[in-house]
Parts: sequence; structure tokens; C-alpha cells
Amino acid sequence: MTLIQKKLLFSLLTPTYLFIFFFSFPTNAQFIVEEEPTTEVGSESAIKTVSTFNQVYSIITFFMALLFLISLIGLITASIKLFIAGGSEKVLEEGRTILIYSLVAFVLSIFGYIMINLFKHVII
Repeated sequence: MTLIQKKLLFSLLTPTYLFIFFFSFPTNAQFIVEEEPTTEVGSESAIKTVSTFNQVYSIITFFMALLFLISLIGLITASIKLFIAGGSEKVLEEGRTILIYSLVAFVLSIFGYIMINLFKHVII
């Protein structure tokens, strides 16, 4: 691996690690409802609904984070394949295919994370 390839690989990986570091912490957030305890009949169902939403939110954010990590691994794999292709059309085509699928997974994970947080903060 030449010095230029090492610098290029480092420049690709550094923003990726920073992005993972800064955006992995909000996945542990919980939806908290501060209500006065009441003796009404509907209050138990409201608490169960919020609890169910917290569980579903946690599961969805876990899968979005997992999809995000898989897409980043795919992006790194595709970039390495494209670097070491050496003019081989088969390896270049594999690298392009992995790159396209990884970019789609990356966009879906970001879009899903935005949508679930938008739903959590704006609608509820």
C-alpha cells in the first residue's frame, strides 16, 4: 500500500468514525412522560401506550444503528475493493455493487432515524 493510498484510506475512515461517535449516543434516549398519577380509568392505558412506544422506539433505533454500522462496513469494504482492483473489471464491478447497496442502506438508516425521532418529538 502506497503512502497516497494510506492517506486516502485514512481520510475516508476519519469522518466515518467521527460520525459514529457523535450519532451513536442518542440511540439510548428514552421517551419520558411526566404526568401526575390519577385514578381515572384511562390513565393505565396511557402509561401502557407510552411504555409500548418506548419499547418499539428502542427496537427501531437499535435496528437503525445496526443498519448504519453494516452500511459503513460495506462502504469501507467497497472502497478497499476499488483501491485494490488494479484494473480488474470483475473486482471493480463487485466494488461498485457493494458501494451502491451500502449507500442505499446508509440513506435508509439515516432517513429511518430521522423519521422515528421526528415522530417521537413532533407528533407525540
